[in-house]
Amino acid sequence: MQLRGSSNKKMNLSNSKVELVPIEVEGAPYQLCMSNIGEDYILTNIASSKEPYEHEMLIDMSMRLESVDLFLDIGANIGNHTSQSSLGV
Repeated sequence: MQLRGSSNKKMNLSNSKVELVPIEVEGAPYQLCMSNIGEDYILTNIASSKEPYEHEMLIDMSMRLESVDLFLDIGANIGNHTSQSSLGV
């Protein structure tokens, strides 16, 4: 399967190692499906720290968001912000 990435380069997922990376924040576990860990700064950061990317900013956002708010993760890469924000609703 081939996809186009944000830089509009073709990515061949058939040669990629896909991993489920477990994340747990404040007792709420979830997993992110990632490929090419080690080649992408954000994915490598999440995989090594086992916590969401930009965690402090996400904590601040979760304190401001309410269950009636609409949250749009525009330009989502792997759903890091969406996954974390959904835990607080």
